[in-house]
Amino acid sequence: MQQALIELKNVEKKYEYGKEILPVFKGINLRIMQGECISILGPNGCGKTTLLNLMGGFAKPTQGSLVFEHEEILNPDSRKILLFQELGLFDWKTVQQNIAFPLIFQGLTDQEKQQRIEDAIHLVNLQGFEKLYPSQLSGGMKQRTAIARAVVNNPLLLLLDEPFSALDQQTREFLQEELHEIQRQQNKTIVLVTHDIEEALYLSDRIIVLSARPSRIKKIFPIPFSKPRDPALRHTPAFSQLKKEIWCCLREEMKR
Repeated sequence: MQQALIELKNVEKKYEYGKEILPVFKGINLRIMQGECISILGPNGCGKTTLLNLMGGFAKPTQGSLVFEHEEILNPDSRKILLFQELGLFDWKTVQQNIAFPLIFQGLTDQEKQQRIEDAIHLVNLQGFEKLYPSQLSGGMKQRTAIARAVVNNPLLLLLDEPFSALDQQTREFLQEELHEIQRQQNKTIVLVTHDIEEALYLSDRIIVLSARPSRIKKIFPIPFSKPRDPALRHTPAFSQLKKEIWCCLREEMKR
């Protein structure tokens, strides 16, 4: 059996508020392979972001375990990067300085740092914008900067929490295509939380649909479309049919 990069074993999460206990999800079992792109869909409040936080080491499960590269996940580290909805760019730093920030404590030479920064800038097509500040950037350019900062350390796992939700449709689709190309070029493992079924279909190898809280994995949809994917795929009958099936599955849980 192929070795998983990250494995969730009977994961359960509860929050306690005084005498109140809020069960978020239970019995989550999932294996994610190196180079896979997995999308997580589910109704509001079902624990999608909490699941990313567990994978990133920012939270601990109530029961069960999460294993990354044969080791239990206990803390965040540079091998797995979580890109939050709030991008967290430093307003007082330029694009280049923002991208360089994760390299400060890596023990690299100046030449090595510069090479990584240049590679990240080229990867997201930010050439010519290096000296600008976040206030001078469009929403799409800010998102590219955040993605470049996330990949500059060459992490094994990218955890993305609705990264394009605040963008207009045209910019959103363009950045989806860029992320697809990054994943293909670097064989990145990506876990994406999104509410956009089309986004999940275009980017993913598998789509995980979570039930209403307390969440479980309701269904896993393997995505049959080969990679690399043409943007025109979005307009094909097969794409539309699978989108409809996923929406019906998701809608059942949203009505609960």
